[in-house]
Amino acid sequence: MDDGTRSSGFTLIELMVVIAVAAILATIAVPSLNDFIKKARVRGAAEALHTDLTYARSEAVLRNRQITVSITPGEDWSYSVNDTDPGCATPADCVIKTVAGSAFNGTILTSEFTSLTFDGTQGTITDAVGGTIGVDTILVGNSTGKAGVKPMPISVKLCAPSTDGASMGYPSC
Repeated sequence: MDDGTRSSGFTLIELMVVIAVAAILATIAVPSLNDFIKKARVRGAAEALHTDLTYARSEAVLRNRQITVSITPGEDWSYSVNDTDPGCATPADCVIKTVAGSAFNGTILTSEFTSLTFDGTQGTITDAVGGTIGVDTILVGNSTGKAGVKPMPISVKLCAPSTDGASMGYPSC
């Protein structure tokens, strides 16, 4: 029955071995992928906060008025960038931007600060309610680590606690 031609393809055994190896590799990779996603959420939230605090500073100078960032910490966290223009009919009319923590699923924001106010002339932080400028840090974290923003008198610094700095890729706070 052998006519000297050779058929090409895979045997059932070869196919089963490849599927078994792929299953083992997938089992190993899934936990690493979950941690990667959790860290990306923390980094994303910290970078968004850093960007929005920098934005509030520039808006204060651009508008030549005070801009306040209101912070609500906890599991259901949020913050908003608000114009302090007395001409706003309602407080909602003065909201420039709002960010909800639900956009960064599974993160928790901790902060001594409840608000930061940027001066309209120089863009410096003129009022910090609840925390101390240059000392306290606004942190976002989950089970994989924390990252955050440290408000400084003339800038905001993206950083991580010394225990999480290397894993988050930011300098220590």
